[in-house]
Amino acid sequence: MQIQQFLTIGALVIFTTFLVSFNRGLLSHSTISDYNEAVIVATSLAQSMIDEVYGRSFDESTISEAVASVDSLTSSNKLGCDVGEGSKKTPGYNFISTFDDIDDFNGLEKVYSDKKLGEFKAKVEVFYVDRPNTEIRINTQSFIKRVNVSIVNSYLVLEENYLKDTLKFSTIISY
Repeated sequence: MQIQQFLTIGALVIFTTFLVSFNRGLLSHSTISDYNEAVIVATSLAQSMIDEVYGRSFDESTISEAVASVDSLTSSNKLGCDVGEGSKKTPGYNFISTFDDIDDFNGLEKVYSDKKLGEFKAKVEVFYVDRPNTEIRINTQSFIKRVNVSIVNSYLVLEENYLKDTLKFSTIISY
């Protein structure tokens, strides 16, 4: 009788170990699937924002005429919305339609909602760069601007330390 009890207990221990491992595997698969879906949505949102930027003039001074000198461009400390253009804090997407040049997007923060994945927070940064290194911000006008779009979401988590990850997308636009 004792042998059957030991075999039953042993079988339960083996079954429980298998069940815990199986559930852990399912949870890991679900986490990876949600992360991948969040990356796809974030990439789509960032690309959409970059497409919006590409649809604008290079600078306020290039909207109606060509310029030959960088001195005619907006100074680096004034990149952002001009008077009369939409507020960056206004809810909705329609205010972006008032932007007429690339640097109007500088400082834009926008929240997108997804039923399954929650909020995606996007932030846009626009600044002047120069050749040969378009990674480094310069404080003078240039015929080259860099646009960085950062996206944060609670499903974009680094597995090793469970910290939120930020997906960053960049493009270079020259005049």
